[in-house]
Amino acid sequence: MSEHLGYIDSYFNKELSPEECRIFELRIEQDPAFAEEVAFYLNTLNEAKAQLAVQKKERFREIYQEIRPSQHRGLVRKLLPYISAAAAVAIVVLGIFLFKSPSSPHDFADTYILEKFQKLGTTMDAGIDSVKAGINYFNDGKLDSAQIYFETILKRDTMAIHDSSLFEIIEFAGITNLRMKQYDKAIEYFSRMERVSGLYSNNGTFYHAIALIQRRGPGDIEKARILLKVVVDNNQDEKEKAEEWLKNWPTTTDTSTVN
Repeated sequence: MSEHLGYIDSYFNKELSPEECRIFELRIEQDPAFAEEVAFYLNTLNEAKAQLAVQKKERFREIYQEIRPSQHRGLVRKLLPYISAAAAVAIVVLGIFLFKSPSSPHDFADTYILEKFQKLGTTMDAGIDSVKAGINYFNDGKLDSAQIYFETILKRDTMAIHDSSLFEIIEFAGITNLRMKQYDKAIEYFSRMERVSGLYSNNGTFYHAIALIQRRGPGDIEKARILLKVVVDNNQDEKEKAEEWLKNWPTTTDTSTVN
């Protein structure tokens, strides 16, 4: 509980940005353990308030009895904002679980990032100390340091004849920049992945679509949809996921001209 207490508290104190709130709510839907922590937080808060109420209950009764009947209506009016606020919190929490909003490209991308891009593994021989360090920094949540390591390797080996020898590091650099919300750089790396041919597995096009969705620039959503169709039509990696997203793709998203 201690690991997420400040994060949960920030949500209910309205200290998170709209984007952070949306990710928080998605995490409740996707992560049962986290949902239990939120429920525990609310239950603990209610118990604390209940204990405080017991101490003040008798005093409240004494004050209420002293108020003339003609003043009761005014007292109720004064309490209405607090009652409304409590009701609003209850509606928000219940709405997360009971009234899930229609899926959107942003929901798809956020969920994928939460599920797939929180930790890095490797299929290559990570004997190079700088690669190991970059992975360890990423997995510890130190994205700035991970970015420095991955990008330093790529700059050092920029004269490599074939990108395939650095493919996984290019992927790591793209994912790191995506997590850091540096979407232009993420798109640059994922586009570089797309250009590498002859590999058994290549998620470049799918990741490129995710970065476009997250960037949300003019035409980005429509271009992402086109890239997902490329994934499906060419039987690329994450074809099933792309098919699922396209099947549920809302008709009200930005369809401005693709640059």
